[in-house]
Amino acid sequence: MKNKNTKGRLLFLLRYLQQNTDDQHLVTTPDLLSVLESAGHQVDRKTLYDDINVLKEDFDIDIITEKHRGNEYFIGGREFELSELKLLIDAVASSRFISARESRKLIDKLSSQVSVWHKEDLEPRITIGERIKAPVTRIYYTIDTLNSAIKQKRQVSFQYAEYDSRRRKVLRNGGEVYTNSPYDCLWNDDKYYLIGYSEKHQGLVTFRIDRIVNLEILKEKSLPKPRNYRISDFANKVFRMYDGTLQKVELSCREPMMKQLVDHFGTDFEVLPAEEGYFTAKIKVSVSCTFSAGYFNSAVMSGSSDWSR
Repeated sequence: MKNKNTKGRLLFLLRYLQQNTDDQHLVTTPDLLSVLESAGHQVDRKTLYDDINVLKEDFDIDIITEKHRGNEYFIGGREFELSELKLLIDAVASSRFISARESRKLIDKLSSQVSVWHKEDLEPRITIGERIKAPVTRIYYTIDTLNSAIKQKRQVSFQYAEYDSRRRKVLRNGGEVYTNSPYDCLWNDDKYYLIGYSEKHQGLVTFRIDRIVNLEILKEKSLPKPRNYRISDFANKVFRMYDGTLQKVELSCREPMMKQLVDHFGTDFEVLPAEEGYFTAKIKVSVSCTFSAGYFNSAVMSGSSDWSR
């Protein structure tokens, strides 16, 4: 029983220090003794010092001790820096495929990694309710199930939801059940996708994960990945450069357009000098009407079948 009380006291002490202290907010020995007593833990100074040493030495907790007339304590290094948590929280708040309720719960969990004094600093500048969000979904369950299927290399079945002209959620193709060999989950352009192989379509297909419903893992093993399949190449083809015949094109662009090309294609493309105020970029894309329409207003495109792959 004594051992059990010691474990409970150590856990309480750790949580209190994590939630209430940082380098600007220290707590004294008398404060800690008072807090512990209020929680039903009767300890003296020596026991408190021993507990803090156990947390520091046995559990590698970064508790900093400032020695003045009496000791003062605070949690130093944490699992996440404030800037790292801010980045994650802003991403969650802005994400469209996570519902408002799920976003709030996840943000609260991330905020619990800092002291109460910094929680306000982590609040997203954009109000969750102001951002276009997915309706309440079982997104976490879907992600967990897909990851399990990918790890086990087993096929999945599901139905796919979309919206009719009255904005009502309906099942695609009258509730058709899709069978898929899942390979990867990919976050792109604020949406989360399943990439897998469809035996029906004899090729790789993508599905929005937030629209997958009635998901089940099947007994059947997944079909092997196509030869030369790489998620980065697939993502570039389907998401960044659209779906179509992959070939090199030359874009004759005005100089201010470079930032748009880098944003869209990255920096891995050839640039040739051209007349003053212009440059020529050689880019490998999947040529389609969508791609052409997006760039013809600002650039002249040419291509050669000799470059096709």
